[in-house]
Amino acid sequence: MPLLLLAAGAMALAACGGGRRAMAPAEPVDAELASARRAAAFAFAQGRHDQAAQLYRQALERAQARDDGEAIGDLGYDLAVAQLRRGDAAPALATAGSTRAELARRRLPVFAELVLVEATALYRLGDAGGAQELARGLASDPGPAGARAQFLLGLLAADRRDAAALESARTALGGAAGAEWQADRAELSARAAGLRGDHPAARRDFVAASDLRRDALDYPGMARALAGAADAAARSGDARGAADLYLRAGRSALLAGGQAAAAGAWLAEAERLARGAADLYLRAGRSALLAGGQAAAAGAWLAEAERLARGVGDRAILDQVAALRARRLKPHSRHIARLAVRARG
Repeated sequence: MPLLLLAAGAMALAACGGGRRAMAPAEPVDAELASARRAAAFAFAQGRHDQAAQLYRQALERAQARDDGEAIGDLGYDLAVAQLRRGDAAPALATAGSTRAELARRRLPVFAELVLVEATALYRLGDAGGAQELARGLASDPGPAGARAQFLLGLLAADRRDAAALESARTALGGAAGAEWQADRAELSARAAGLRGDHPAARRDFVAASDLRRDALDYPGMARALAGAADAAARSGDARGAADLYLRAGRSALLAGGQAAAAGAWLAEAERLARGAADLYLRAGRSALLAGGQAAAAGAWLAEAERLARGVGDRAILDQVAALRARRLKPHSRHIARLAVRARG
């Protein structure tokens, strides 16, 4: 399942313009607004996106009470980003749309990052056409929004299997530093490898992207990258590895919140693959045991079948492993008994 998380933090946008005149009086500060804004930014930086969204909403309502157009624009954007990080694409789209309308009513400029939130939310909701239209309009922006728009265009290209457009987007990302940007490049590289049929390379790049997303405290993005790695592992024939990766993705998504549907799907796939892999190891171990001459391999394969079966609670496979182990031990038991008889004689 393809996937995008905004790199821009939920900190308020930096104010533009020059400094105040030396003798100009300081503007009064709304302490309630400033406090809520600081607390929200701190919660977001700590990865507590539920709390950040709640606090940004409080700050936004205070800005609306003040009828402060610029603060409404900034905080509406911040709230939409926090909602995306929670996995709430529909609320994020609604927040971005209402914020755009607020800016338009005041004839204030709609900044590129806000449009990118809309494009991202549309993509998450399955509206590829709407996301493509907005992302194309942002692609030439010289700032971070333009680079993230290129990432989104790359994901859209991968979804429609357009290798040339994907490579163009990957090249346009350039070499910007930072975990988020490196993760973007790694994910597009993984998608490109998948289109080439190089699934081991895709798996490596998705795993690298998941590590970078974790470093950036982007746990939903990390889980999606792990799921991408799991899909690549399955396509390369590594059912056991795919099951482990889907388990990690599903567990993270479930515990981090905001991705309940995806978590359920990934955990179900982990269970399906684990059962299949356990059955294959069971069959291999049974064959090796009964044919003889591969005792060590048989023991290792049966142990792996048992590990996987325990993970999914498959009692049938566990019982078969136990029966095979008992059968394997019987000849040794008879041999020990014969030695004991000889010793007594």
